[in-house]
Amino acid sequence: MIVYSSKVKIPYEDVVKLRNSGVLNLGISNSLAMAVSLRSRLRPKNKGVYLAFLFYSWIAALALGYTIYLSFTSGWWWFIIGLFAFQIIWRSNQKGNAENMLEEALRDKEFYNQILHITGWFYEIEEEELKKYGRVKAPSPPNKNNN
Repeated sequence: MIVYSSKVKIPYEDVVKLRNSGVLNLGISNSLAMAVSLRSRLRPKNKGVYLAFLFYSWIAALALGYTIYLSFTSGWWWFIIGLFAFQIIWRSNQKGNAENMLEEALRDKEFYNQILHITGWFYEIEEEELKKYGRVKAPSPPNKNNN
């Protein structure tokens, strides 16, 4: 049975080993990844993660701003297109930022441990493998079919 947990703390070396063997998937929420990007003391050493997030944030803001301008100078409906474009770019940026954080965590032990310290990682792991670490049983995700 696969369990999902943020309650356990698995050491970096074991995460890399388990990830490479296909037993574990590492995760981070989009909101936490964004907060990490905005706090310089938590950012990974690789500045590319932050710069990519910053670049696409500016693209989203400029696209929205330009369509607001067009709604005053051309057609009012440009604003609606801008809202949709902004949402698409912003959500893609958040997801990409989280994925970049995950990739960086598997390369940078210090960064992984910083996020581990604030209990920021989610683990998807086999329950039997989790028991090897002497952890208590982690809760499974809620069943989406139940109301």
